[in-house]
Amino acid sequence: MTTALASAGTTAPDDCQFKRGEVPGMSATMACYEALDRNGDAALAPDEAAALPRLQDRFSALDRDDNGLLSPDEFQAEMTTPAQRAGGQGV
Repeated sequence: MTTALASAGTTAPDDCQFKRGEVPGMSATMACYEALDRNGDAALAPDEAAALPRLQDRFSALDRDDNGLLSPDEFQAEMTTPAQRAGGQGV
């Protein structure tokens, strides 16, 4: 099942449905990334990121290399804490 996001006209994939306050681990964030990457090019374009409002609203800031796409590293920077990226449990 997916959740409709009327304002964006898109849906958030099930792999991107996290409970409020839940801090997803690395495998969960990558499953979400892969679900959002509809064309399978290993990069999120603005239209793919639009399924998650927090990505859509911060896309330019997250796109650190200014190539118009979010890489897995750029995406994970938004979805996880530094401790989780280093292998910890997060906060």
